[in-house]
Amino acid sequence: MANIVLEYVKTLIWPLVVAGVLIGYRRSAFRLLGRLTSVDAAGVTATFDNAADEAEEISTSDTE
Repeated sequence: MANIVLEYVKTLIWPLVVAGVLIGYRRSAFRLLGRLTSVDAAGVTATFDNAADEAEEISTSDTE
């Protein structure tokens, strides 16, 4: 019985860790997903919009 429980724990630990990290960083993850402009699934390449970074640079350079 203990071996079966141990095997379940070994199998489920990584999905639980990933889910915990996603829950912990959900605001950042949603912001990042909002900037996603394209994904190449076969090559696992993602492109993000830099408009937010550029706007922040402009706003901080105007105040200096």
